[in-house]
Amino acid sequence: MTKTKKTTSLLRKARIAAGLKRADLARLTGCHRNTIYLLEISRTDPSLETARKLAAALGRDIAEIFP
Repeated sequence: MTKTKKTTSLLRKARIAAGLKRADLARLTGCHRNTIYLLEISRTDPSLETARKLAAALGRDIAEIFP
C-alpha cells in the first residue's frame, strides 16, 4: 500500500470511527464536503490548517491521520 493510499484510508477510517458523514466533518471544519471527498481519494493534499482542523474535529493527533 502506498503512503498516499494509507493516509487516505486513515482519514476515512477516522471519520467513520467518529460516526461522521463527510457533510458532518465538513461542517465541523469549515471545509466543503467535496474537499473531504478529494482528500479521502488522494486527489488533493490538505493545507496544514486544514489538516489541523480535520484532526481536531476527529479527536486525533494530526500525525495519526497524516503520517
